[in-house]
Amino acid sequence: MGKRDHLKDYVPTEDGGYEYVGTRWSWPSPEVRAAFLKAARGLFAGAVIGLIGAGFIPAPGTFGAFYVVLPFAAGVVAAALSGVALYRLGSEPDPLRDHVYTKSASTLSVKLLAAAAALLACGVAALIHGIALAASSGGGSLLLTVLFSACTALSAFCFWRIHLAFSPIIFTPV
Repeated sequence: MGKRDHLKDYVPTEDGGYEYVGTRWSWPSPEVRAAFLKAARGLFAGAVIGLIGAGFIPAPGTFGAFYVVLPFAAGVVAAALSGVALYRLGSEPDPLRDHVYTKSASTLSVKLLAAAAALLACGVAALIHGIALAASSGGGSLLLTVLFSACTALSAFCFWRIHLAFSPIIFTPV
């Protein structure tokens, strides 16, 4: 399936425009859609605040360790992909066009769980690194490490909560 295969679902109209004639996917109800999007936007904002906060905390040695940097980078990428999918779900009117559903709704849970898992792994790795650094050299601020881990845990928790809110929603083809 190519990048532009969804264009075959648009047919020209008499006035020179195009009309979508492909499959559409409907939310269970307008109330479910509104409640989910409201909750998801708030939780996503919390997750982004946690990510930004973690990025600004100068925990000793944290961003010099690949086992902290790689999960953090993976979490940021997964968070960005989740944000794009949430934006598309919120901006697309109900029912969703098939290509929007395929790129957003059908993959959102995986993106959210990837973000949560990566950020949780990052926080745990940073905490272990900070404790080991403090124990071995007697230096380093364990408080900054705990704050960094708390910010990544907050973000992971927010992404997990969005996933829990989204997973029971079943879209039906129209």
